[in-house]
Amino acid sequence: MSEFTELATGYLDDWARRHPDDATAVGDHRFDPHLPAASAEELADERVALGRLSARLDGLDASGLSAEQRVD
Repeated sequence: MSEFTELATGYLDDWARRHPDDATAVGDHRFDPHLPAASAEELADERVALGRLSARLDGLDASGLSAEQRVD
C-alpha cells in the first residue's frame, strides 16, 4: 500500500468513526450503532487530528502520486 493510500484510508476510517451518520449516508455501515460525536471536546480532538493529517499531506512528495491520487 502506498503512503498516500495509507494516509487516505486512515483519514476515511477516522472520518467514518467520528461521523457515523455521514458514513452511513455514503454507504459505510461499520459505525451504524454509534451516535455522532458532538461534544466540544470531541470536536476539538478532531481539529487536532485533522491538523496532523494536513501536516502529513503537506509533507508528501506529490511527484510520486498518480493523477487520481493528485485529484484526491
